[in-house]
Amino acid sequence: MPRKFIPQAPRQCENCNRTDCEFSLSDFTGEKIARECKTYYDLFLELEQRSRLVQLVHDGEEYEPNLMGPAIVIGSLSAELSLKLLIFIEKGQFDCIHDLEKLFYNLPDNDLNELSTRLRTEVHLDDNSLRACIKQIAHNFEFWRYFFQADVGGITHFFPKFVHIVCDYALSGKYSFVKEDGSEIQF
Repeated sequence: MPRKFIPQAPRQCENCNRTDCEFSLSDFTGEKIARECKTYYDLFLELEQRSRLVQLVHDGEEYEPNLMGPAIVIGSLSAELSLKLLIFIEKGQFDCIHDLEKLFYNLPDNDLNELSTRLRTEVHLDDNSLRACIKQIAHNFEFWRYFFQADVGGITHFFPKFVHIVCDYALSGKYSFVKEDGSEIQF
């Protein structure tokens, strides 16, 4: 049976140092996070596929857009939203950060254990390697938005697998959201 999230009264983010933020969690419900996550994940899947096709047909004569950077940015954002969704469902709040490592290790224990197990198993990593890989991709969203400005950024075989495993898990249909009118939406 899916876990249900019922939006609660408005709350400001805890431990937030922003003084000009009008953000309240009632305005940004789990349903909206899930919809955005699904949208960005679907776009990542399209960019990932299109990027592969461009590499296969590129003849060097004609300009082809390099879709790797946009795919990494969109993939990072979809993973970030997936992690925030899982945290929000359990804790009712999340940190307003882009750091995938901090978000991953701030997951509720059951989600952290399940995702860690899946990542170690499907990517064939031990605990230390998993930590190192997550650390390497932690700031991909920030690094790859303007990749021409930075020499660093974590792109390895691990990154797309991380995005797929985290997003598929968060959007697996095991959560449902009760809207204000009492109707339910399942993701």
